[in-house]
Amino acid sequence: MPIKCTLPEFCTVLNSKIEDANHKGFVSIHSTNLNNGEQRLLGIAYKTSVRDPGVMLNFCPFCGERIDWFNNPQT
Repeated sequence: MPIKCTLPEFCTVLNSKIEDANHKGFVSIHSTNLNNGEQRLLGIAYKTSVRDPGVMLNFCPFCGERIDWFNNPQT
């Protein structure tokens, strides 16, 4: 695993903190292309409760790298 966040993976510390979408805490956000079924990693969100939609992060709080991949689409 990478020491710092680089697309398509998060840093080691953040990766260990990612929870399932049905939990509170850090969750990864993906989009799905309905035509071909491909998933694209958009970034990470922080949720304060299970029902909270979360807040997208534009930098990693652990390694400090920019993770605003939702602003820079994958090609």
